[in-house]
Amino acid sequence: MKKFWIAFVFFTLIISNVEAKKLHTYKASNGITYYAGDTILLGQGSMPNGNFKYLQQAGMAAVLGYDKEKGDDQFNMGREYSGRAVIIKGIYSEKYNGVEQVTFIVKGQELSGLQLFIEDAITSCEIMKCKQ
Repeated sequence: MKKFWIAFVFFTLIISNVEAKKLHTYKASNGITYYAGDTILLGQGSMPNGNFKYLQQAGMAAVLGYDKEKGDDQFNMGREYSGRAVIIKGIYSEKYNGVEQVTFIVKGQELSGLQLFIEDAITSCEIMKCKQ
């Protein structure tokens, strides 16, 4: 029972520091205004092994499938996604302790429920229309 209350307090503190809102559009630093339904062409993954750092599996599959031994990179999408297209399903702005991050929920050919950290993906050229 003690573990339950510790977990309850921990998640309450996390939730209280997060403000999230759904956006209809987002004008990114690459000058493009993105809308739900738009297609984004992926570039190369920015990890040393070619995997994506800012395109990750999200949702319950990521939460329930976490393996402590594999670490935080286990949800990064593999380099085989280079050159593929994803479709924006939702645009979300979240604030963690006052720092804003915009995340796109995207769907690929085989997978749905992926999250794309758009500004990081632009900076690292994980999407084709990036900052050179």
